[in-house]
Amino acid sequence: MSYCRYAYLPQIVTGPRPYTSKWQRNSPLIHASLWGYLDPMAEHDNSRLSVELIDEQATFTLAELCRCFGVQAEVIEELVEQGILEPVGQKGRHWCFPSNALRRTRITLHLRRDLGVNLSGAALALDLLERIDELDARLRAVDRQTDGNT
Repeated sequence: MSYCRYAYLPQIVTGPRPYTSKWQRNSPLIHASLWGYLDPMAEHDNSRLSVELIDEQATFTLAELCRCFGVQAEVIEELVEQGILEPVGQKGRHWCFPSNALRRTRITLHLRRDLGVNLSGAALALDLLERIDELDARLRAVDRQTDGNT
């Protein structure tokens, strides 16, 4: 039995996705984060933007997080020990991870696998990336405020 709330595990789309169906009037709406990035390490055309749409209210169990990235529980436990991920609940099966754990895990595994960055370096890189995102949001807010006053 899952102790965490989640809608669906995210699917990463790497390229144009064919039209599948129309939005239905009764389709549920979710509050979500949208992360876009150009992946220079990808083998596909670098001019395409990869996007992940993830429900911000979703939480994931340890097993779901492992399944999402195809890793053993020990890998996730190591990320927790290094402070990269912050689970809620008792250790092990009862851990719940917030939706930002997906992004943090994906980036950490990419840095570790493709660039040889150790976990301490990955933690620092994640903190710096989050700070950049925070400053970008503040800058956009100032720009909107300035545009509204002119």
